[in-house]
Amino acid sequence: MSVRLTGGEKKGFRLSIDKKSSIRPTSEKVRSAVFSVLGSSVIDAKVLDLYAGTGAFGFESLSRGAKLVDFVELDGAKCFQIRNFAEKLGFKEVTKVYRGKAEKRIKNFDQYQLIFADPPYDHNPWGQLMLTIGSNCIVKKDGIVVAEHSKMTTMLDQYGILKKKISKKYGDTMISIYQTGLELC
Repeated sequence: MSVRLTGGEKKGFRLSIDKKSSIRPTSEKVRSAVFSVLGSSVIDAKVLDLYAGTGAFGFESLSRGAKLVDFVELDGAKCFQIRNFAEKLGFKEVTKVYRGKAEKRIKNFDQYQLIFADPPYDHNPWGQLMLTIGSNCIVKKDGIVVAEHSKMTTMLDQYGILKKKISKKYGDTMISIYQTGLELC
């Protein structure tokens, strides 16, 4: 199995994944739709990819002009794989990979313009995670948070300073995009 980057300078590059992997990668269709909505907001952005899995959201961001990406992933083997992909793509110098629980790690980060959160569907951290992001100086003014979740998960319209702008359904997957217009720190 592989995940193909859908745009930017590395368009077409495939991130190969072990067939036995428990990863449920975001489909190309969904990623492409997300980046179509994000447009130029990715360019020169500092990005955080939570529950990174393959790192597809982060690498897609770099391919489309992001300045740097920090990845957070609990599984050590997946962290190793993300580092390998970064090296193969030529993004080693603009990426950092952190191993740990996103809900705990996130409290130690600087501000980001763009945050992706795509936890496993059987793990539901949304209330606490989004409140942490929306009230702890993690997202910059006019920053964007992209939440990928099951269509069965109820997401609030607001978490702290984060307000839902868009919510779209793709089969069993929902994408909710939040933005802040307030200066938090």
